[in-house]
Amino acid sequence: MKKQSGAQALERGLAVLEAVAAAPPEGMRLTEIAEICGLEQPTAHRLVAALERGGYLTRVGDSKRLRLGLKLFQLGATGADAGGLAAAARPALVRLAAASGDCMFLMARSGFDAVCLDRQDANYTIRSLTGHVGGATPLGLGPGSTTILAHLPEAERAEVLVANRERILALGHDVPSKADLAAIRKRGFCHEVNRSVAGIVGAAVPIMTPKGHPIAAIAIGATEARLPETRLIDVIATMKEEARRIEAIIASSRDGLLS
Repeated sequence: MKKQSGAQALERGLAVLEAVAAAPPEGMRLTEIAEICGLEQPTAHRLVAALERGGYLTRVGDSKRLRLGLKLFQLGATGADAGGLAAAARPALVRLAAASGDCMFLMARSGFDAVCLDRQDANYTIRSLTGHVGGATPLGLGPGSTTILAHLPEAERAEVLVANRERILALGHDVPSKADLAAIRKRGFCHEVNRSVAGIVGAAVPIMTPKGHPIAAIAIGATEARLPETRLIDVIATMKEEARRIEAIIASSRDGLLS
């Protein structure tokens, strides 16, 4: 058997983690991992054993099923706020949730996706596209994600749209047009009805670095009845104020956080 290279082993190990992450709560068997990842049984066994020793995978009770280990949650908690963005934004999200009574989200760019770094629920809890902290959507899907996309430089924006087009369509959503994104930039926020969750609407404003790059967005999720056009104006104004406060923290930090 040909020995796999270090890079190949790493890629296969990451594939195993992604497969287990997508598994149901009861976990996944080794045979299932091997099949999904296209691995021979001995190779899958070696990878799983190594990941289990490192705490990246763990057994579900006394069974042979596997799920993600706490080591990943530790790394995720550290990595999610490596630049201090979540810590800088959390007071703003808490204030907004308390004032509005609705769910507030912090969405940050990660490559071609937007990841939920923080979520503050208030009186009215809703289902969202990301679902929970750590959930992600392609840039261009959802108000926070689309707000970030709209404020990217033109060439980068076009590249992301090409890369994410099929992903967004596959999820049953429309790809935002150039006119849609231009309108978002002009008014400084995104407002849309959630097509995946009936009766839910969302809105978002961008968070920009000192160099003018969109790294994140503050988003609100609410029922249509709670966020009519008349209330939306005041809510967006407050969200923009909080976004400017976060930007000031970023600008005044020693390393500019994620500038």
